[in-house]
Amino acid sequence: MTAPGSARELNRIFLLSWLVLFLGWIPCFLAFYPGLYCYDMIWQWSMFESGVYSTHHPLLHTLFAGGLIRLGKEIGGSWEAGFALHSLVQMAILSGCMAFALRYLAKIRAPRVLFLVCGAFYLLFPFFPVSAVSTTKDVIFGGLMLVVFVCLWEMAAGRALYRGWRLAAFIAAAVLMGLFRNNAVYGLAFLAACLFCAAAAGRLKRRANSFAWRMGLLLTVVIVGIQGGFWGLEKGLQAQKGSIAEMCSLPMQQLARTYVYHQEEIPDEDKELLFSYLPEENLLRYKYYVSDPVKAGFNQEYFAEHTGDFAGLWLKLGLQHPKEYLLSPLYNMMGLWYLGGDSSCFVAYEMDEPFDQEHVVEAAGKLPWLKEAYTWFTDENLQKYLPGVCIFFYTSFYVWAVLVSGAYLFAAKRYACLAPVLFLGGYILTLVLGPCVTVRYLLGVMMAVPVLAVCGTLDGGNNAEIFRVK
Repeated sequence: MTAPGSARELNRIFLLSWLVLFLGWIPCFLAFYPGLYCYDMIWQWSMFESGVYSTHHPLLHTLFAGGLIRLGKEIGGSWEAGFALHSLVQMAILSGCMAFALRYLAKIRAPRVLFLVCGAFYLLFPFFPVSAVSTTKDVIFGGLMLVVFVCLWEMAAGRALYRGWRLAAFIAAAVLMGLFRNNAVYGLAFLAACLFCAAAAGRLKRRANSFAWRMGLLLTVVIVGIQGGFWGLEKGLQAQKGSIAEMCSLPMQQLARTYVYHQEEIPDEDKELLFSYLPEENLLRYKYYVSDPVKAGFNQEYFAEHTGDFAGLWLKLGLQHPKEYLLSPLYNMMGLWYLGGDSSCFVAYEMDEPFDQEHVVEAAGKLPWLKEAYTWFTDENLQKYLPGVCIFFYTSFYVWAVLVSGAYLFAAKRYACLAPVLFLGGYILTLVLGPCVTVRYLLGVMMAVPVLAVCGTLDGGNNAEIFRVK
């Protein structure tokens, strides 16, 4: 692709890409009109309407989504109008973030065919527009994650931090990204730790690595900003602390799997203690790929008073059945490593039930044939009708792409460019302790991989001028 000669030309490419992506998703919006009320919105919308908040879900997203839905209702007179406004705004934000990535590809003179392939992927990959009209925090978070990744790559490839308004804009985008997903801060902390270690190692070898040190400090500022935002929102909204169950997904899955497969071998007194934390009916609902059925019955009050007993029981059963404790997390995070078919291609295609009779939103799709086409993309159909090609629909493909790209950059001694890869890797690591692995959790990684592939194939030495931050 011919390099644009000016910022004006780059901005034209950005606006044109944004317009094409947004308009290209309008048919999907009409197919699922007014949008998909699903995932965690049943609880978040209830919080917004009642004014009783919990930090279990990102407070900023709860305010963002609830405010748009309420505004749409005031303007259009129905909850359907509210959800339609939410869908359109979210589509505009996500497509704008993708256009920002495409603008960067134009800036570094990516070959035209790679630019077009990346743009076509953003436009046509079905999970992107469907996610864009879904009420999940991962859409805005994923878009901002893509923006942060692109900025990190530009700074790393040029070995120079942004300055002035660009630096301020990067910090703002990174802080907002962290506020839209609670675990994002840990991914940034992982990268910051790696950068400080690199700087320290360079100093021990008497090789200055000021860039790693300065970027580590920049990320520290971002992390402090995110934590400050969390604190301000929590205090301002008088939000209650989130459920401890989310952090216990891994041990609960291990205990449930052990009970399901070895309940006859567990002594009665251990069973009685186990049932104090998790009712037997929830233990028997164990599913290898998601912890929600088990943790739904978690007795948080009893756990808070008897945390030590829980830890002791978990350790005791783990020593007796180490195989189940090893298999449980491996199965639960199959979407991070298994390249076959599984639930990691899941996206929601239907509305959830309303949380009360006054807040009812009806599906009123205008293009039923197109909705049927989108809903065809399920694990069963992908494996049956798209063998081989189906791998691109599973999250594990994108995780392996990050790992392979990191190995390639390391072998090519392009060490600075490992920083944005470690950013993706750090976030992926946080999912190991999560409840499951599905498309929405890895949306940002899936969008970043094409940019990573294009940038990684360019010669970091001969094209140094292209990457220089200005």
